Amino acid sequence: MMHKYTVIKEIKHKKIFLVKNEQGSKFYQKKYPCYQPNSDNLWDVLKKLQSQKYSNIVKIYEVFKDHSQINVIEEACQDQNLREYAPKNIKSENQILKCLLDIIEGLMELKNLKIIHRDIKPDNIVYDGSNFKIIDFETAKINQDDRLKKQSLEIGTFGYRAPQIIFEHDYSSKCDIWSLGCVLYFLLFKQDIYSVQNIQNESNFQDIIQHILQIQLDDQNFKDLLSQMLQIDETKRIDLIDLRKKVQKLYNKYNPSIISTYIGNNTTSDISQRQIEIQQNPNPNNLVNFVKTMTSLIFKEGNAQNEINLYKFWLRQLELKFSDNDLRDQINNLLLYKIDDLKKKKIKIDLFISMDEIIESLKNIQELQQYIDS
Repeated sequence: MMHKYTVIKEIKHKKIFLVKNEQGSKFYQKKYPCYQPNSDNLWDVLKKLQSQKYSNIVKIYEVFKDHSQINVIEEACQDQNLREYAPKNIKSENQILKCLLDIIEGLMELKNLKIIHRDIKPDNIVYDGSNFKIIDFETAKINQDDRLKKQSLEIGTFGYRAPQIIFEHDYSSKCDIWSLGCVLYFLLFKQDIYSVQNIQNESNFQDIIQHILQIQLDDQNFKDLLSQMLQIDETKRIDLIDLRKKVQKLYNKYNPSIISTYIGNNTTSDISQRQIEIQQNPNPNNLVNFVKTMTSLIFKEGNAQNEINLYKFWLRQLELKFSDNDLRDQINNLLLYKIDDLKKKKIKIDLFISMDEIIESLKNIQELQQYIDS
């Protein structure tokens, strides 16, 4: 049922308004002309996103047509976009990686819905105080068959458009990865990577890549990320799954793992003693060794079912071998969170696989041999 909304103020002339409903809750209302070239794609995308609950995509509560316009009711979390927020607030490698991970998660969520955004840029990323979120689906489309093919060409923002779009070649959802590489460059240097003036032909992109290869950064891993995301040949460009793994690994480098944080908060003195024990007697019965092993394996794992299996094996060992109930409760909470996250993303997993089957599936992991056999 369509709600009635009262305009509080106009944010962008005749297009974006801050509104409230009859209960006083505030939202953003966006208006798009029905006659614009991409309006059919826009309607399909918005209807697919309506009522979806994702952490890194703006929540869309209602979509309706009124006269000659498409109306969208969204969560009111768009006071500052990344272009406005980043220069003063995103300075450390840790902050850059947090932002990058959030955008990657948002793109993964879109990919699961078979949606290509096609206009990823700092202006279309907002921060709600906890998470960075993707907004503005004006040029997005549903792409059932994600392969290289001819698609709309006059879309996206120059300075963030992939070469394939600019020079009218076939492209796929990897166009969003190119755009995200441009966003990473912006986060690192607080400026756009290129402009209309310095892109006249395809060879100009080679100059951009050469420029990136010559950049000296405190952590050269960022240069490696840029070069993999900004591969001119789309078939050689890194995919989302591998990109998430690489960024997560780099993020872990700058942040103690969530597991280590839990342990540190709850058993600081015990851990100090256990770390001494590791040096003196590194054996399978040492809890700290086991925690480090499991944390490392889960962070590196890219398969959802395998992650669930690892968590379940972890819980079993904590119960049978280490008798650490506090840590077991914390790991169980992480498992429940992971399952809930996978359900939201509509990723299928088997929650009823037996422990014998789990152990059998883990036998080929070298790091776990001592724990399986002990």
